[in-house]
Amino acid sequence: MGGFKVFGDICGWIGTVISICFFIAPIQQYISLIQGKIPVSDVPGLMLVFNEFNTVCWVAYGLRQGLFQSFICNLIGGLITLIYLLIFLCYFAELKVLWCVGLIILALDLDLEFFWIFYKIIKNLAAVGYFTMIFNILMYAGTLEKLGRVLSTHNYNLIPILISILMLINSVMWLIYGIAYNNAPTMIPNAIGIVFQVIAIGLWAYLRAKYPDAGQGGDGGAAPADTDKPEEKSPDAGDNADGGSPDANNENPPADGDAGANVAGGLLGA
Repeated sequence: MGGFKVFGDICGWIGTVISICFFIAPIQQYISLIQGKIPVSDVPGLMLVFNEFNTVCWVAYGLRQGLFQSFICNLIGGLITLIYLLIFLCYFAELKVLWCVGLIILALDLDLEFFWIFYKIIKNLAAVGYFTMIFNILMYAGTLEKLGRVLSTHNYNLIPILISILMLINSVMWLIYGIAYNNAPTMIPNAIGIVFQVIAIGLWAYLRAKYPDAGQGGDGGAAPADTDKPEEKSPDAGDNADGGSPDANNENPPADGDAGANVAGGLLGA
């Protein structure tokens, strides 16, 4: 069994690297927010709060349970998510200094309080683990909603296939890690994550084969616009540095908020 635990540790480190990459992935969206290319309403603020709360729970639980990779993964991921959250709060407050300072202090205070509750105040470690697991599973609601959209529009492009494959690998790594440490709160969410990603990848392959044109029209699967007509340029077209419409710089569509990976992994989409 000792050899399998070493293998589990290796899988845990692989999962940590993949998860941290997913935590970093939305960075371009926040750069665009700072540059004024997208409005603050395009940032999934509520999902940021949930992701931050989730990572804090896993940091406390991982530290108490001796799950070192889980602790490191969520500590780094939580700090990254906290930076995103603070940027969101400042722009939500329209960069008004007093509001920004107040919201930042509130966010940091809540972070520390949640950590302390799960690390010290709740004595029953099993209760902390299962609460963290249940909260993690509830975050799959966004995945279900996206799968519903895919089924209703037949638009397989709503499933980012490379990300889904990486998330499948991520969930497998964490599942093996959970088995090696006989830790149900790690195993169960990742087993669910594997099921979701297998369904997503299978659905992508099925819809791509059956409705090959459905992925060409964005969310609704509509046909692409007629590109045979000559482009009409307005007299002020030269005023835009990109030579397009004033919205041409908005290259970053709003994320669905589920790209931030956590120990459960397996979240759908970016």
